[in-house]
Amino acid sequence: MASQVISGIGFLGAGTIIVTGRHQVKGLTTAAGLWATACMGLAIGIGFYKAAILGCLLIAFSTLVLHRLDNMILSKSKVLDIYIEFKKSASITAILDTMKFHDVHIDSIEMVKPTYDSNASMAAIMTLRLKQKKFRLEIMATICSLEGVSFAEEI
Repeated sequence: MASQVISGIGFLGAGTIIVTGRHQVKGLTTAAGLWATACMGLAIGIGFYKAAILGCLLIAFSTLVLHRLDNMILSKSKVLDIYIEFKKSASITAILDTMKFHDVHIDSIEMVKPTYDSNASMAAIMTLRLKQKKFRLEIMATICSLEGVSFAEEI
């Protein structure tokens, strides 16, 4: 019986994991939640109630507390990953000049196909290294205000 639960949940969990057009992996938390729920169900089914309660508490801790901790650490990071869509190809030079002016180091640029704006001619995923942590919102606002940028977001 347990082997059928494992294979079924493995199939469902794999179906929740997707890779987006911007090379981001989504659905890992959902897949892990499905596995954890199945394991708790199996533990309850065989009468191992203490393990199921402990598992539930650990899962709640992981999803709530560690998620907030991760967001706090990312907000204070000097590394910024952004996705930008351009209306014309000349806009990328304006972004590069702006980054140089603000003393921001560009670690990598990956040109990708635009996914949001149908009028955009090109898109890029950039990894930026900031000199100061407090600079994140200012850099994003500057990039969004540049002429030729149709869409920008932090990823």
